[in-house]
Parts: sequence; structure tokens; C-alpha cells
Amino acid sequence: MKKQKIFSCVIGLVFLLSGIGKLTNIIGFQYLIIQYGFSMLHYLAPVVVLFEILLGVLFLLQIRIRKVSLISFLTILIFTGMFTYAHLRNGITDCGCFGKIPFLSGNPIFSYVRNMLLLIVLGWLYFVVKVDTIEIPNWKYTILFTMLFPSCFLAGMTYKPFAFSKQKHPFISQHISENEINKFIEEDEKSKIVFFFSYHCPHCLNSLENYKSFIEHEVVDTMIAYVLVNPKEESDTANQIFNSYYGDLNIVEIERDSASFIEVFPTSFFIENDSIKDVIIGQLPSPLLFQRK
Repeated sequence: MKKQKIFSCVIGLVFLLSGIGKLTNIIGFQYLIIQYGFSMLHYLAPVVVLFEILLGVLFLLQIRIRKVSLISFLTILIFTGMFTYAHLRNGITDCGCFGKIPFLSGNPIFSYVRNMLLLIVLGWLYFVVKVDTIEIPNWKYTILFTMLFPSCFLAGMTYKPFAFSKQKHPFISQHISENEINKFIEEDEKSKIVFFFSYHCPHCLNSLENYKSFIEHEVVDTMIAYVLVNPKEESDTANQIFNSYYGDLNIVEIERDSASFIEVFPTSFFIENDSIKDVIIGQLPSPLLFQRK
């Protein structure tokens, strides 16, 4: 009985941290689903996050452990299958399972080992727990709903269902003086691409190779790159690793809060005659696929 409670709490914490890690940035999770290759499912991002939080709380409160273990087992199997597809088909190396809690994520081997251990524990819980019909006290339901209500509110705050639809970005066709991007570029009528990214985003690092190709092929007059950092959290390690590979690029570090209009990493702006012609959300394409609009 003691082992059952310990394992339930461990599994509960894993699901809870996974859900909370993505809760404050649902749009980022939406983009991750698209990068996985399941673009039609990105609308389900808040449902998945709230479902993970629900499972976590149910485990922590010891509610219907046997049924919840079976559901969780199947859920992890599905998630692992989706990650395998994304890794083999689209080169995704970080599952992004824990959102803004990066130390719980890692390379594919780490993700597979972690998921395998979770499956073993969940299988053990399913077969060990024989009785799953014990009456549940009202205080547990109170805690459950107390957790879910604010979670729904936060998910709704960061969920943008049409962010990745084909509708125009609000900056497109605007003069650079009409929006916040004017803080980062000067009016000079040259064609340019302004690239905003993060040190910790695998899609950003993949984009940097195409960024270098844009420079080499002189597709536009000017290429400008800004890396958004949080001074309180950023370590010198990420900067050093980045410089060892891309030290030849002229990259400017700026504080994350100074570019609040960037919601997804990476985001690129194609500007011509001081007018924003296109906004590229996600990985920067190859110069061969780039089309002036």
C-alpha cells in the first residue's frame, strides 16, 4: 500500500509538471504539435494540457488509481508514438513534454527511457490495485476542481486557436513605424529579414543554417538576427555553445520583454521599402523556397 501511494504521487507529479510546464504558453505547445507533423491537431493543445493536469491531480489524490493508470498508460503510448514519428520524419530531438521546464526534457534517448519507466510503473499500479470503487470524500473533489478552474482560465489566456491559420499576421502590409518592430530596425528602404529566436529552441537552431544561406546567397540586402533572453534565467553556457558554432554571425541579444510581440520561436519578418511584406512563423525556410510577396 505504501509503494502504491509513493508511485502514484511520483506519476502524479510528472503529469502535473508536464501540464503546468505548457500551461502558460499554450501557443508554444500548439506550434510544437505542428512541428511534430500533426498540424490539424494543434487546436487540441489546451485539451491535452488540462487532461495532463487532471491525471496528475487524480494520482496525487489517489482517485480511481486503477482506471487512471490504464488511461495514463495508453496516453503515454500515444505520445511516445507521436514523438517517434516526429523524430524520424521531422528531426525533432526535444519532445517538449514539459514546456517551460526544460531540465525535465532532453535528448530522444532520455525521453524514451523516461517514458519506458513511466509505463512500467503504470502497468504495476494497474495490476496491483485490485479495488477501484472506494467512496471518494468530498474534500478531494474540492481540491480537484480548485486546481482545474484556474488551469482552464490560464489555458484560455494563452490559447490562440487561429494563430497558425492562413489569416494574415496583423503586421503584414504595415509600415515599420506602425508597430513595435521599429525599435529594432531603421528606415532605409532596403530589403531585409529580421529574425527573432531563442538559444533553447531546436527549430531556431535548425533555422540558423538557412539564415546563413540567406546571407551567402544575398537573397535580401540585409539580414538581422535578435536572440531573446531572460537575464534572470539565462546561463552563459547556452551563449558559449552558440558562439562556438555560430560565432561568425552578427547576433544581438535582447531581453525577452522588449519584444513582447514575438509569441512563437522563431519568427521572421520580411521587409521591403520599409513595409512588412511577410511574417514567417516557425522555421525559416531555405532561400530556394523563399518567395517575395
